[in-house]
Amino acid sequence: MKLLTGLIVLLLLGPVVHAASERDPMRPPAGTEELSAQVTQEQPRWILQSVLISGQRNIAVINQRTVSVGDYINGARVVAIHPGFVRLSKTNEVFVIRLPSLSVKRPASGQ
Repeated sequence: MKLLTGLIVLLLLGPVVHAASERDPMRPPAGTEELSAQVTQEQPRWILQSVLISGQRNIAVINQRTVSVGDYINGARVVAIHPGFVRLSKTNEVFVIRLPSLSVKRPASGQ
C-alpha cells in the first residue's frame, strides 16, 4: 500500500518538478537585459510636443509636462523657448530640442 501511495505521489508531483525546472518561454534570452538597458539610454530623454509664444509668457510641453524658462525637466534646465524649438542646459552643456516637422496641406487654389 505504501508503495502504491508513493507511486501516485511521484506521478502527481513529477510534472510539477519538471515544469519548475523548464525555462519560461516568455522570458527573453539571457543577456538581453543589458542590450535593452543600452537601447533605453540611447532614446531621447526630452520630447518637445508643443510651444506657446504669447506677449505675456512663453511655455512649452516637454514629455507631457508644461514648462517655462527656468524650470527643470529630467535634470535639464529650460534656458529659452522659441517658436519650434527649446534650448535646454544640463551639466554645462546647452542643447536644442525641436518640434517634429509636420507637413501641412493647403487647399487647392480657388477654394
